[in-house]
Amino acid sequence: MSYRKRHTYSKIKSLRPKKNIIRRPAFWIALFSAFLLCTTSYLILFFPGFHISRIEVSGYEKMSSQDMENIAWEYLNKSLIGSESVGIPLKSIFIANTTKIREIVYKKFPIIEEVSIQKDLPNILHITIKERKPVAIFCSDFGDNYWLIGGNDSDFCYLIDRNGVIFEEVQNVTEEYTVLRHGTNDIEVALGGEVVSKNTIDIVRKIEHNLEDNFQITAVKFTISNPLIVQTNESWDIYFDVNSDIDLQITKMNSLLEGEITQDVRKELQYIYLQYKDRAYYK
Repeated sequence: MSYRKRHTYSKIKSLRPKKNIIRRPAFWIALFSAFLLCTTSYLILFFPGFHISRIEVSGYEKMSSQDMENIAWEYLNKSLIGSESVGIPLKSIFIANTTKIREIVYKKFPIIEEVSIQKDLPNILHITIKERKPVAIFCSDFGDNYWLIGGNDSDFCYLIDRNGVIFEEVQNVTEEYTVLRHGTNDIEVALGGEVVSKNTIDIVRKIEHNLEDNFQITAVKFTISNPLIVQTNESWDIYFDVNSDIDLQITKMNSLLEGEITQDVRKELQYIYLQYKDRAYYK
């Protein structure tokens, strides 16, 4: 009897009319979610009001803001997927890749030291740059006289910044900047690349300023080696050990120039050796 009741109930249940799908809350929730997703996707990807229409560049001095804008537009006018005409546009402010734009800018413009990019809704891109400042001229491969004032060879000499990065070729070596060179020519040179360590640049500038400020002596050329060789405008050299305390060596040099090595002695001076511990020699 129990079996018959269960069997009959099962048949009756199967004969009941099924509930219409559009009356189910889950259907409307799914439909609304799909509509919301499509609408949001359209606004993010295709709505013209969110496409970058203006690029503002600030911080430039030597370079052209138009060059910077052109590089950014070249990237933004491409498509993420598909062709430029029917694909997903990269110029949407929500998907424009500022990291990628920065990478392109650094590669294209070695003169730029820093770049920051901000998005301003609904359609403006702000690019702020900081250009490199030259502290010296670096010459990579030249004959003995190329470093002399008035020498020229734009293939070999470059402006170098405080971080040891070369960023612009120079046509002529002038008195405006000290010249740096390596003791050997076995070095790879590429614009935007570091050819001298920042620590070495700091040492060079410290020596340079000390000579100029205290003794009115100009450091004309630095040969980056160990010892570090400084050639002065008075045609005598100073030798430093870059692996030892530079401040101590500068103190020894100052003591000599203030005491034993007078201006008259400097006229016949050939060199000062400071790289030996606790000792200083000159001739």
